[in-house]
Amino acid sequence: MKHSEKILACGERLSPPPAIRRVFWCALLLISLLFLFYYGDRILLVLIWGITGVIFLWFHRLFAKIPLTITNCRLYGYALWGQKINLPLSSISGCSLASFHSLKVYTLKQTYCFPLLKNPYTLYNILITLTYKA
Repeated sequence: MKHSEKILACGERLSPPPAIRRVFWCALLLISLLFLFYYGDRILLVLIWGITGVIFLWFHRLFAKIPLTITNCRLYGYALWGQKINLPLSSISGCSLASFHSLKVYTLKQTYCFPLLKNPYTLYNILITLTYKA
């Protein structure tokens, strides 16, 4: 970032509420106990927990580097799949809001998605204002 740039907005990652996490883990425990009592096979129990662990790690890796920063000249951050982004505002052709509190940024070559943001509407308004001004 250059000295002449001013940070206008920062996007933060949205974390699920603790109640939803507790419900998820309790449901997983209940399902695994049902499999254990119904089938009596510990292999299925290990498979269920193993698959859940892999899915959890995959999602954690997927959404670990989501935050973005909008300055008066550029957009910095990490898009979906950990892709590092450093875009000048002149290369952005548009942006839109998507599901799961997501912000999509369009360029001529590619579309970048920033999911699970705490403040996608604020970032969208700032980005629209800056792209139409530029």
